[in-house]
Amino acid sequence: MTINMDQPAKGAPAAKKRGKKAAAKPVETESSKAKSRSQSMVLPVIPLKDMVVFPRMILPLFIARPNSLKALDEAQANNGQLALLAQVDPTHAYPEQAHLPKIGVHAQILQALRMPDGSTRIMVECRQRIRRTRWLNDEPFLQGRFVPIEEPEQSLSPEQEVLVQLMTRQFEIFIQQASQGLSEMVDHVPNLEEPGALADMIAAFLSVPVEDKQRILETLKPLQRLEAVGRLLNKSLELQAIENQINSKLKETIDQHQKEYFLREKIRAIREELGEESGAEADTYREKIAALTQPEVQKQARKELARLEKMPQMSAESGVIRTYLDTLLELPWHEEEPEAVNLKKASERLDQEHFGLDKVKDRILEYLAVQNLTQAPPKAVLCLSGPPGVGKTSLARAVAEATGRKFERIALGGVGDDAEIRGHRRTYIGALPGRLIQALQRAGTTHTVILLDELDKLTRRFSGDPASALLEVLDPEQNNAFRDHYLEVPFDLSKVFFICAANVTHTIPGPLLDRMQVLRLSGYTEAEKLQIARRHLIPRQAEQNGLKDEGLSLTQPALMHLLRRYTREAGVRELDRLIGQCFRWYARKKVEGEKVKKQISSLKQLSAILGPPRYKNGEVHSKDTVGLVNGLAWTSTGGSVLPVEVALSPGKGKLRTTGSLGEVMKESMQLALSCIQQRAKALKIAPERFQEVDIHIHVPEGAIPKDGPSAGIAISSALASVLTDRPARADVAMTGEVTLLGKVLPIGGLKEKALAAYNEGIRTVLVPQDNVADLEEIPADIRSEIKFVPVQSLEQVLKQVLR
Repeated sequence: MTINMDQPAKGAPAAKKRGKKAAAKPVETESSKAKSRSQSMVLPVIPLKDMVVFPRMILPLFIARPNSLKALDEAQANNGQLALLAQVDPTHAYPEQAHLPKIGVHAQILQALRMPDGSTRIMVECRQRIRRTRWLNDEPFLQGRFVPIEEPEQSLSPEQEVLVQLMTRQFEIFIQQASQGLSEMVDHVPNLEEPGALADMIAAFLSVPVEDKQRILETLKPLQRLEAVGRLLNKSLELQAIENQINSKLKETIDQHQKEYFLREKIRAIREELGEESGAEADTYREKIAALTQPEVQKQARKELARLEKMPQMSAESGVIRTYLDTLLELPWHEEEPEAVNLKKASERLDQEHFGLDKVKDRILEYLAVQNLTQAPPKAVLCLSGPPGVGKTSLARAVAEATGRKFERIALGGVGDDAEIRGHRRTYIGALPGRLIQALQRAGTTHTVILLDELDKLTRRFSGDPASALLEVLDPEQNNAFRDHYLEVPFDLSKVFFICAANVTHTIPGPLLDRMQVLRLSGYTEAEKLQIARRHLIPRQAEQNGLKDEGLSLTQPALMHLLRRYTREAGVRELDRLIGQCFRWYARKKVEGEKVKKQISSLKQLSAILGPPRYKNGEVHSKDTVGLVNGLAWTSTGGSVLPVEVALSPGKGKLRTTGSLGEVMKESMQLALSCIQQRAKALKIAPERFQEVDIHIHVPEGAIPKDGPSAGIAISSALASVLTDRPARADVAMTGEVTLLGKVLPIGGLKEKALAAYNEGIRTVLVPQDNVADLEEIPADIRSEIKFVPVQSLEQVLKQVLR
């Protein structure tokens, strides 16, 4: 692009010397209007995309749009004159008449060259501003009537001459600083003395939006145009100064990188001569470090890499540093956006993997809904608490699959060193990061479900307390900067979805339990176990034992025998093992060529495969007995019926207890005896009776430790039965703590205890009045078959139990 300095365009005013007064602008008369109409021109129009041209410019243009090519042909057929209008909105493929401005530039075609691709390259000379008076047509090309715009002449005051000189100097500075090859323009700038011509020249070379350039073109008064251009020029100079400063800093950085590259190449050459190969290894580390986004991690990694480069390759310390760098750089430091969870699919996945557990599934789906809204795991950590075999681990795995996350399990059973959580310091030989960091290293992403299994079996030793270390891990306000002793840099655990699993919660330290939302998974009912066996256990065992297509089946009677005669558990783990044993028995018979039935349906068949039944079907004891009462217990393995036996022998009123009892249960027995002594008159027991006999209380299965206060009313009932010589009902079970005044207090684990009573054939259960609300947690089919009797006092209990 050039500017015609020597010869003004045809119709444009000649340049005036500064300080000289131009002729006054004539008053527009009817004759001048007629003259203007006589000067009007009919010109084809070529819209210019992302471009504005100014008078006195000579520049090349590439014409490719079909309508514009037709307009060009029309111009070449009529003296090569055309109108150039700016297309302000570049989104239109070809603008309509309403989208083009009224003011443009009258141009003369100097040269035209047809290109092989069908486009045409033309060289045009822009002569003067023109104004469109009307459109003539828009097909096959745009054409309109235009009149030239005369440049108004005016004298320059001293202040305006100073403005022209200032703009000239600033434009010279702009050209000298430009990196666009414009330095040859410096010699031509002083020749421009007219404000309008100077403004047009400056505007042509400024990199400003098309809208701003079009406003300059439409500013007809030269001084106003120069002032407007001056504002744009000042802004461009400021941006150019900033750009030059950035380029200077970039050049310094590039020079420094070139220096480092040269030195590293020399070091590599020296190492190759020495037979060492650690140069390529260092470069690999350096590339990985450069990709990190955490400054503190980069600083630590570069520090260790610098130490590694100074060490002999075969030194022991270099191996330690390599292991550290490998661990550090393999961790998922980059930020990831979690994907939204489809709650419907997640619900279907949970139902597919687990039968029942509706309340637990509802709580999990609520957590996932919160994750969708906050784009982060829920603040509260889930803790799945329940007996073995109820599906805690598989439920956590199903959550990971439903949310599209990786799954990692960390077994905490027996862990007694906090270094297992926080990692070992690198001063120790064989130091490793903690189990959390190792799990994330295997997963390769922080969007992981980590199951902290067997949380209730953490131990505390002299070497540390892992439960205290977990306080930081499971606290959402702290785990965003978790520091592993091995890494020595903060790691963000806030994106990890932690789920804990435990059999019981009373062994978990209070501060740790306070950070979790406990979801209790009780034992399954017979109906639920039956469905789980049909839907999950039998198909899985068939596939695992290579009998998927053999058609071996266990009928409902056979499954009921397995449930009632071979298992006594809250979950289905033992049931799964027994079903697997049946399939392995069939697999052996098949391999040996022996023909056997493909359907197991009777207890006789099960006895041949599994041996004789382990449990009797029905009640614990079928006969009402003096001194024998059915209590109910809740352990880490689920609920169970707990018989309490009391016997009298001649003596001096001593109380003897057996059955591997804890301190709390022993105190309950002493308290129960005091309650009965207080009610001796009401029970018609002679006071001297307590001094004539020794009382022996025994809880069977003495090898199993027992503790807790919930057997209080059962012990009191057994004592009352034996001291009054009245038999206790065998079809009644009970649970509840008793006070010294005979009040019955609420207990925990009511659902598990009710399931145990149901499995033993007991259909009447005494429960504390304050536990009535907990009956809603018991499945409806169990509630319909068991009569729950709420009691508030020991008198009510004895009335229901004693014959």
